[in-house]
Amino acid sequence: MNPIEINSLLRVWVRGMGKLALNVPDLQAQDDRAAAERALLSSALAQGGWVCLPRLGYGLLSMQSECAFRPLVTARQVSVLLARWASLASNLGWEHRLEVLSIQNGVAQLQHGPVAGAAPVEPTVSLAVLGLLGAALEAAGWRDVAVRVQGVPVYPWADEAALVQAVAQGCMGRWRLTWQPRDDENTQAAWAAMAMPGSVVWAQG
Repeated sequence: MNPIEINSLLRVWVRGMGKLALNVPDLQAQDDRAAAERALLSSALAQGGWVCLPRLGYGLLSMQSECAFRPLVTARQVSVLLARWASLASNLGWEHRLEVLSIQNGVAQLQHGPVAGAAPVEPTVSLAVLGLLGAALEAAGWRDVAVRVQGVPVYPWADEAALVQAVAQGCMGRWRLTWQPRDDENTQAAWAAMAMPGSVVWAQG
């Protein structure tokens, strides 16, 4: 397999499995990246259930300084992070893509699906990628990051029974991402308000 691919997406998930105390399968025995993805995520699912898959993204938190992910964790607007995500997916040859359907006021509607000509995205991959996105926003400083699929809370925590039912219904690619501003965004907003004409009344003496 391409070393760059091993050092990016798969390595995040490997680290995530380690954080969850799950055993990592032998990925070097796989013929290609897609086979390695399937082997790793199937192993995670067998050991930790569906709820563990989004939490594999937390492996990113120990890899923030790696060049593949620096553009994500240094983003200062969610729209910029999502645009950089698209570039990362293209550069690493992912067979799945993330489309931004709408984004405003701390809410983004997203569609995760295959690139043209690729096979449909498996639910295991969709959930693991979802977790990576959530972790990227948290690493960049946004607070209270959460993702729902079909109205079911999936990230950062999920209910196993509700998630299993959602998986059975299909359509795991439609996500609702929410977040709260970073601390520095709150500070900038406060300074901007203070700088507005008429926002501060000085005592006359």
